[in-house]
Amino acid sequence: MVVCFCLKKILIEYNLDIPGVQADLAEALNICPNTAAGLYHGKFHITFTTEKLTMLCNWLISLGVNEGGLPAKLFASSTFVNELLSKEVDVYIRQYQSAEKVGTTLTSTEDLNAINELTRTFQNYHCLSTTPFFVPNSASRAKKMFTHLREQKQHIAVVLGGPDTNLVTEFLVADILDRKPFTTADLNELSYHLETHPYERQSCFGQPILNGIDPAIHFRNEEGEMDVIRYKPGVQDAGVIIVSDASRRDNLEIILMGLTGRATLELGRYFFDPDNIEQFWPLSLRNKKKRVSTFICKMSHLNTRKWNSSANMSVQEIPYSLH
Repeated sequence: MVVCFCLKKILIEYNLDIPGVQADLAEALNICPNTAAGLYHGKFHITFTTEKLTMLCNWLISLGVNEGGLPAKLFASSTFVNELLSKEVDVYIRQYQSAEKVGTTLTSTEDLNAINELTRTFQNYHCLSTTPFFVPNSASRAKKMFTHLREQKQHIAVVLGGPDTNLVTEFLVADILDRKPFTTADLNELSYHLETHPYERQSCFGQPILNGIDPAIHFRNEEGEMDVIRYKPGVQDAGVIIVSDASRRDNLEIILMGLTGRATLELGRYFFDPDNIEQFWPLSLRNKKKRVSTFICKMSHLNTRKWNSSANMSVQEIPYSLH
């Protein structure tokens, strides 16, 4: 079990998370600003004495925090919601050129719906802000956006769409899998790959779809055999969710890529639902550089005409080790 320190959560709950609170904490406990900032951000050091813990509880009580449950309330098993608390969110969505108006860029209805719904959801999770980044169909510009994403600290990056529609996804997955972006995928070595719309360029974890065939996700099941979920209009859809902390800068990277725009929207709805989110945490696969979990999601639509209709979702984690 992983235990986390929940000071920030308590401050938010009592509307005490205001400018200057870290300085007040440092003064009340007679600790340096760096130690106070660490406590605020959930870093509880073993050198933090019981005397300091008592002082912290008394400080919280003096600010109006109910003393019932203290100090136990300061500690909890690590949850996904705790990871989301008070972080800034960047959402990376695709942008494409208008076929009718030269020089005009557009964003799909599904992606705009996803942005609106995610913004409301992140507010419920007390995230600080939600900033959309529109990814152009340019590898060089997408690489700059990927670099910007990795340079952030204490951020959540949500990337919508697969490599055929969002080039930032290609850079992220290539880094997670230790592969070069836009290179031909060796399908025998991969635990999953996408078979989607015709690519303008190669993908390190995808293959172009043949004419007349619906898109699909190929993945290695629990028996080690390759399985497939293929899109069936009005009946079945699918997607992949990848959660990673590969940047190791107190960030989270969440990739939501559906076979269709509707599937990507449903992945976001399901993933960030409070009733579902904890099944994606903690990240299960680790090596020295990163932690990552990958999930294959299959969904069946009850009513394809209503974009706000719910989808029956089944989720399974891919059992494989990082190379």
